[in-house]
Amino acid sequence: SGPDGLDWHAGDEARWGAFYEATNLDGSYAEPWRALGPVHDVFDFDFTESEVKLSGQTDFHFVATCDGTLNCIVFWYKLALTANVEIDHTPNALRTHEDAGKVEGDYNRHATQWLASPLDIRKGDEIHVRASYSRSRIRFEVMSPEAPKRDRKTSCPRWLLLRTHDEQRTDAFRKAIEKSLEKIMAIREEIPKLDRPPLRIAHLGAGLGQI
Repeated sequence: SGPDGLDWHAGDEARWGAFYEATNLDGSYAEPWRALGPVHDVFDFDFTESEVKLSGQTDFHFVATCDGTLNCIVFWYKLALTANVEIDHTPNALRTHEDAGKVEGDYNRHATQWLASPLDIRKGDEIHVRASYSRSRIRFEVMSPEAPKRDRKTSCPRWLLLRTHDEQRTDAFRKAIEKSLEKIMAIREEIPKLDRPPLRIAHLGAGLGQI
C-alpha cells in the first residue's frame, strides 16, 4: 500500500511522463509520498566559472530503508548566493540539522520524474541509479534492479490525479449527490409502489471515478 494506506498501483499505469514535472512536496495539495532511501548530492555547478559543462552523468547507489514502490525520483537544488546566504529547497520532511531554515510558501520548488517501469522493492535492496544532464533537462534512470521495459501509450494529467486528494471538492460533490438523491426519493415516495418505474442512476464525467 502507499503512504496513505491505499493501493496506487493502478495509478502508476498512467502516472508517468517523458520529462520531469514541477511540484511541491511541502504543499497543501501534495500527494502522499514516502522516501525509500537517503538524500544524495548528485550534481554541483559553479556558475562563477567562465565555462560550465553542458552535459554529464554520474551514478549513485543507495540501500532501501523500507518496503515500497519506487515509481519516481524527486530532485531539487541548493543555491549558494553568497558565503552566508543559501536557498535550500530540501523537502521539510527530509531536512537535517545541517540544512538551512525551513522554507515557507506554497510554490513549486521540487521536480518529479516518474519512472516508466515502477519497481516494488524491499528494505535492504541495493538500488543503482544513473543521473545525467544536458542543456535542456536532468534525467534519472534506474540501472538495477532491472525493470522490464514497458510500452507506454496513455498517461493521466497531474491535475486530475491531484483531484483525488482534494477533500473539499470531493466532499462538495458528495453533498450535491446526496441532496439530489433525497429529492428523487421524495418524489418517488409520492408514487404508489406498484406504479413506480425501475430506478437507475448513472453518472457521467466522473474522471477517475472518485464520485
